[in-house]
Amino acid sequence: MDPIVALQHCGGVASWARLRALGLTPYALRIAERGGGVVRIRHGVHGLPDAEPGLLAAVRIRGILSCTSAARFHDLPIMSTRPDRPHVTVPRSRGRARAANATVHRRELVPDDHDESCTSPLRTVLDCARELPFPAGVVLCDAALHRGLQPAELDTAAMHARGPGAQQLRRVVAAADGRAESPIETLLRLVAGSLGDLALQVAILGVGRVDMVLDGLLVLEADGFAHHKDRDTYRNDRRRGMRRPPAGSRCCVSPTRTSSTARTPSGRPSWRRFAGVRAADPPECTPWASRGALRSPRCV
Repeated sequence: MDPIVALQHCGGVASWARLRALGLTPYALRIAERGGGVVRIRHGVHGLPDAEPGLLAAVRIRGILSCTSAARFHDLPIMSTRPDRPHVTVPRSRGRARAANATVHRRELVPDDHDESCTSPLRTVLDCARELPFPAGVVLCDAALHRGLQPAELDTAAMHARGPGAQQLRRVVAAADGRAESPIETLLRLVAGSLGDLALQVAILGVGRVDMVLDGLLVLEADGFAHHKDRDTYRNDRRRGMRRPPAGSRCCVSPTRTSSTARTPSGRPSWRRFAGVRAADPPECTPWASRGALRSPRCV
């Protein structure tokens, strides 16, 4: 196997033992190093020149990339734009594991928790759910479930969790739902779920599938351009949102404002506009923080 392809398969960094298991030969590795396509990070560990900086920092101190750094590596959403030093986990028995450019955590990891360089998606979710604010933890957990993390596996791990943050971890896992397709949909569910009977991913005749319906009356759509494949897909979704729902229902679209149907005293539908949730708003600050705001037909 080509050394560069092998390292790409391993995420950019790998031990010689792992590369050899993939069929790489010492000769091929030496040639790649001489050509500059592969660099030696430390004895027995090799990587790509453009490998994730956090991985390089972890490997240099013989640790494992973890927490929010591992979440970013796995492409899981983190609700923070602040610069963050790489988070690295080392065994508690490790003497002095310090790095000027990394935040070091001392935890015990079992082989299934990591792949020699980064924590697994499951372990990453468990660590982040302990430490992140509740909404951010649910957003990350939803995304991991949506991408294939097994709910039973997550539930079991949360049930057996002990130590600091274990109670919050179980709270996050209990609130998570893999049907959410975007962070903003998760945040909307957290708000609307406390206001009444919430049904998720509901099929409506003549309209299609909608994100959620509150109390069988109010249709809630959490939408934005970011999670659509392209602009045409986004426009098609917006056209679907413009279709008139059955009389007596209301449609609330977020974050773009779209005309929707609201019940009038005469029972006939009329068009109204409703404000949407902004992605940057925490749940307690959204326009839908009260039942009255959700039910009011007032144009905002």
